[in-house]
Amino acid sequence: MNQFELKERNPHGSGLPVVCENVQNPLEVIYICPSEKALSHEEVISALTARRATTLKIAAKIKPGLLYSGGFGLFNSVQITHCQWMTMKNLIDLTSQCRIVYALNTRFDSDDMNKFIKQWMYGCMIRLKVMILNVERTNFDAIFRGMDEERIEAKKTFVYTL
Repeated sequence: MNQFELKERNPHGSGLPVVCENVQNPLEVIYICPSEKALSHEEVISALTARRATTLKIAAKIKPGLLYSGGFGLFNSVQITHCQWMTMKNLIDLTSQCRIVYALNTRFDSDDMNKFIKQWMYGCMIRLKVMILNVERTNFDAIFRGMDEERIEAKKTFVYTL
């Protein structure tokens, strides 16, 4: 508790600071909302390495030039709106431990996605269940280059009732 500056006491008279009543261990969500001021590199790294939350959501812009090669907190879910800083190593590290990853506004291209999908196919991301990734200039031939393909024929019947 000594890292929080407490401005008021609990209005219910327990004497405990208000912040203590709503804190769970681990925290459910760390959410950094959009702001006119971009997050500093130190603030982003502090959020990425947080050890006491199951979900991390960063919607705020991040100052350009972030180079991060460290690990990540043990999140089940990560949603980051501005991922221009993210490298392929960052993405693979993150998806190796998370169940849900949303990474928007990335710098990844089709060749990066090819490498990522191959890593996923080799079983490097066994926890990953959902991933949404924003990629510009998509070339499906490049994304699936070098992957074995197998055509699966399936007969389907659709019944519509009103």
